Amino acid sequence: PDAPGTAMLPLMERAARALDASARRRTLAHGDFLAKNVLLSHDGRYVAVDPLPYIGDPASDCGHFSSYHSPVATVIPRARAIAVVTSNDPDRAAQWAAIWTVGEACETWREDSDELQAWVLGKECQELLESCGA
Repeated sequence: PDAPGTAMLPLMERAARALDASARRRTLAHGDFLAKNVLLSHDGRYVAVDPLPYIGDPASDCGHFSSYHSPVATVIPRARAIAVVTSNDPDRAAQWAAIWTVGEACETWREDSDELQAWVLGKECQELLESCGA
């Protein structure tokens, strides 16, 4: 059977399209910005590797990174914090985090899958997605 999060896919798609269309600026985004794709180089700097590049809203990468990490209760605060330190809009990062988290909830491999499923079907996620103009 489908994961409960799949019920949110139509709203997620509308939210992603609306949020992307309203971006004030576009940049080259990593597209697969996850901890496993951030390496420490020999000179002590972090380097992002293995991109799936696209031109889009820079806050999307903030939300993507955050959505991938447990527990789900930290996803939105983490996205906002990453946005602040990267000079991105914290509200847009939170919206993108909700979008990406719905995608995460379409799979059930995560240890926190039950909690993740409940969150994407809950009020906070719904409000974040609807606030995108979807």
